[in-house]
Amino acid sequence: MSNNKASLTIAITVYKRPGPLLTLLDSIIAQNDDTFDILVSDDHSEDNLAELIIPYKKKLTRLTYHYNKKNLGFAENVAQTYTMAKTRYVWFMCDDDVLLPGAIKAVQNSLQEHEPVVAMFNHMHESPYGIEFSAGVTQDTIYNNLSELKDYQPFMRTMFLSTLVVEKRLPIDPITSHPEYKDNVYTQLTLAMLLLDDKFKLAEFKYPVLKRNVGYKYGDFFKFILIDQLKAVDLLPSKFDTTKVVAWFKRDIFTSVQLYFSQKLGVYAYTKPPTYHTIKLLWKYYGIYCFVFIAMIFVYHLVPAFVFKWYYKKQLIALHGEQKAIQIYNRNINRAYKDSRSAGFTAYR
Repeated sequence: MSNNKASLTIAITVYKRPGPLLTLLDSIIAQNDDTFDILVSDDHSEDNLAELIIPYKKKLTRLTYHYNKKNLGFAENVAQTYTMAKTRYVWFMCDDDVLLPGAIKAVQNSLQEHEPVVAMFNHMHESPYGIEFSAGVTQDTIYNNLSELKDYQPFMRTMFLSTLVVEKRLPIDPITSHPEYKDNVYTQLTLAMLLLDDKFKLAEFKYPVLKRNVGYKYGDFFKFILIDQLKAVDLLPSKFDTTKVVAWFKRDIFTSVQLYFSQKLGVYAYTKPPTYHTIKLLWKYYGIYCFVFIAMIFVYHLVPAFVFKWYYKKQLIALHGEQKAIQIYNRNINRAYKDSRSAGFTAYR
């Protein structure tokens, strides 16, 4: 990997999804920029990705392809890319997102001007209601002290890996030496906390850098949506207050409920039941809110699917009119089963 003038590494973790990865690399080539490094860490995929990527190495001269000799799991693979990067900044990237025009230059300019320790950028996303929007802030915001955060919403945006850029200022060993870090899909959250504990400079930038293009199949809903973020923040001692993180999730609990019920429509699919350990952690972090989750499970199983479908279609018609609503409805109903892609979080290590 060349390091002349490069201050940024795009660190891409990949596992068994060569098609989306090549689409991502095409969007990087379209940036017409060679002032950054690219690191692709293949987590022991059983396909011909190494061969497929050869033509891309000719166009992206700073691209390094690394093949893990054994499967590390998502968390360890993310941590490895941070360790392997040779630049000041690391921009983590999932293998199934697509960069928007001018994204890399916008990221580099923002980093050079403000020199944040942790930075998040906006992204474009289409909701299940067929509305495309820019997710994130409406103006650039810099936080120089933890006390400047009215709540932890800005910090919690670090959960979305592909819009996160961190300064490589500390070793990641305090995280990787912890026996439980691998059983989590939000290692980047712990890393952001570790870095900000050392020097607090958190930035949110309004520029949308990518189009979110994730799959719709996941693992354990309760672990992935409700627990892993809290475990990630709770992993290491820090200046961050876990109770404020829990408060943020409690305030947004209605969104989680909607997400859970979306399975009835096939909009998303969560394929694993909660383990006993997950249930214990639900009680630890949420207390009496656990009864909301229990009620949610009963409602999900008792209410017929057609009721949810009727309500979903009614909302779409109110937003778009009948003709467009039917198009969106047909596109999204059972999309989790029509789309062969998986988010890659169906199992943990």
